[in-house]
Amino acid sequence: MKKFDVRTHLFALIIATIFWIVFSSNLEIHLFTVLCALYLCVAGYKKATLKFILTYLIMELLALATAPLLGIMYIVISTFARAVPLMMIAAPILYENPSRMMGSFQRIHIPKTILVMICILLRFFPVIQKEMVSIFNGVRARGIFPNWKSIIRHPFMAYECFFVPLTVRCLKLSSELGASAELRGLDSSNPRSCIYDIRYTYMDGLLLVGLFIGCLAILLGVK
Repeated sequence: MKKFDVRTHLFALIIATIFWIVFSSNLEIHLFTVLCALYLCVAGYKKATLKFILTYLIMELLALATAPLLGIMYIVISTFARAVPLMMIAAPILYENPSRMMGSFQRIHIPKTILVMICILLRFFPVIQKEMVSIFNGVRARGIFPNWKSIIRHPFMAYECFFVPLTVRCLKLSSELGASAELRGLDSSNPRSCIYDIRYTYMDGLLLVGLFIGCLAILLGVK
């Protein structure tokens, strides 16, 4: 499948955000979600598309269920549900290879400090997720909390056993990622080379035009 340019997804996110601000009715948001799911599917992330759709449906059902009972909860859940379409557009950027991303974004003159920060964050979150799982498995292996009821009985102990090692591990990971970035020459003032083929094609243009036309059709059609 064609690998779309990272800049295409960035411009698509800008277009989607502008229309997302304009959309007001629930029908517009629903149609916009379908359009964003189609965009993510065309971009080559079908499994992620299903996860986002299920998340959106579950949050919408929870919002409808809590509306008669607690209005403020309905507002909170609905707000998060409305953000799911934008997450779909941003997902290809987050899933992108950091080296390819830096090579692409530097061509539109994004400051290097911002690029380094984004790439380190993209590397940090997947690693920290694995660290959280390791800490949780270590706690279970030591038999500190044999079941979920013991966590409820001793919440402060659970906090200490989980978040204290997580904080220490985060500090160590930040140091390791900083050293790795420096060794890879991210702070070099020379132009960065890239082994990937970074260029626009007509497919990138068609993807952006299709997204813009789809958003405009939703806005004009519903009105």
